[in-house]
Amino acid sequence: MPLKSRFLPKHLLARTAVVVLVIAVAGATWALYTRYGRVNLHEIIPGQVYRSAQPSPADLTGWIGRYDLKTVVNLRGVSTKPFYEDEKKALDAAGVKMIDISLTSARMVEIFKLKRLIEVLETAERPILLHCRDGIERTGVASVLAMMAIGSKDYASARDQLSLKYLYGGSMNRGLMEMLVEYERYCAGKGIETAGWKQFRHWAVNEYYPCYFRIDMTAPGKVSARLGESVKIPVTITNRSGRAIPASDERLKFEVVTTTEHARTVGGHWSYRTGPTTSLPREDIGPGQSVVVSHALPAWDNLKRRILYFDLRVDNGKEVTTFGHEGCPTPRCEMTVLPRNSQADAKAIGDRAR
Repeated sequence: MPLKSRFLPKHLLARTAVVVLVIAVAGATWALYTRYGRVNLHEIIPGQVYRSAQPSPADLTGWIGRYDLKTVVNLRGVSTKPFYEDEKKALDAAGVKMIDISLTSARMVEIFKLKRLIEVLETAERPILLHCRDGIERTGVASVLAMMAIGSKDYASARDQLSLKYLYGGSMNRGLMEMLVEYERYCAGKGIETAGWKQFRHWAVNEYYPCYFRIDMTAPGKVSARLGESVKIPVTITNRSGRAIPASDERLKFEVVTTTEHARTVGGHWSYRTGPTTSLPREDIGPGQSVVVSHALPAWDNLKRRILYFDLRVDNGKEVTTFGHEGCPTPRCEMTVLPRNSQADAKAIGDRAR
């Protein structure tokens, strides 16, 4: 009888072997992760572009010396967490520029962020390091663009930046990936090849709208109202996307808002509003469908001409954005405030205007 059978029954031997195998695999996996996966560092365009997971200050110091990095693009955005301050201090000390672009794997990239990423890839001083937390999805998508914009690769070749080589095994949450899927659908619909950077860039700047953020808004070009009164302005919203605008979803709030020229040029029109808001009816707006909202706007206490813009804002309880901020044109309206009828009011208004 073999020696092993004298001490352990066969079923215990089998279980022991499985446990030993699991421990060995886990140990090897951890060793590989520690050696390769933790930083997930790769040179994707020799001497020009690198990609990685979140680097430590020690990582950054070593890489700056080794690769002569000039720009680090942090795809996690500005944060109050320690990683951000540590990274910023390390880069400031080394004289390397840090650019923050906040992407998330959970949803399609907003148009203004995509345009910013394009601008950075085309203009930032190289060599560049792209990174997110794990160096997989957000970094992978940015690397696809970098391979086209800087490496002159075609889209099909650049798409390999999302592969097992970089620890990408397919996403459970396809939010961010949908941007690339939309581009592929666009090319298929046009009957054209996915081609390279020139075509992708044109699509991104002129044709891309995330999710349902593609609408036409129309409103009167000129309105007038007497001081202290309100005017009701019909604002028509037409869904030009391929998805329904989920206005019936109680978790979302869709509102027509008014912004001023000052807010657009100084503060970013997506975050400013003037006057009251008007909610959309609690009914989904299907592709090609329209809804007309009667938006009440008060006349300000002055006689100056006002240039206004109408926009559609959506609040999901965590963050707020507008369709204009996602690339949709916002209709322009010139509002004139007329004096009240009485002579006393007219004189008071005239004195105030002087």
